[in-house]
Amino acid sequence: MRDIVERTRAFETLALCGGALIVAAALPAEDSRLIAWHDAVRKAVVPARFFVAVSMAVFGLGHLQAARFVAGLVPSWIPWHLFWVYLTAAGFFAAAVSTATMKFMILVENLLGLMFLLWVVFLHAPRVAAHLHNGDEWNSLLVALALSGAAFVTANSLQTQEQTRAKFRPPKSRSIYA
Repeated sequence: MRDIVERTRAFETLALCGGALIVAAALPAEDSRLIAWHDAVRKAVVPARFFVAVSMAVFGLGHLQAARFVAGLVPSWIPWHLFWVYLTAAGFFAAAVSTATMKFMILVENLLGLMFLLWVVFLHAPRVAAHLHNGDEWNSLLVALALSGAAFVTANSLQTQEQTRAKFRPPKSRSIYA
């Protein structure tokens, strides 16, 4: 079990780094002195996506490997603990595939952000409230909150990019053969 915890911590850090690069690339380059820096950050988005994708796959695997332990973390008032663990693992795997292939990313990133945000509200916040001086509980809450924010920013920046592309895309020419 200890190796799963250590692996999770390492990949949380990797996911946060990937998320931070994606968030940085989504910011506008308003200062002309920062354009070169902004271009470098934009080029780092591809590896950042894979940081996130690999991390999500590892989180999914961890949920499957420690399903009974993770089920014990689900609040008692929520039924079907193992169902939620397996659904979460499936969500992590779907997020990994979507992020790596860039398919359905807006939907998946919004769902991933919502999942992490719901964890903050229903899982981590009550645990922090019950154990205010436990740094591990605070860390779990803040990691989930940061990953939620990164997923929402990723989805929003992708949606904005799609809207911009659609706005400047030339209209399809009508062929006489159509």
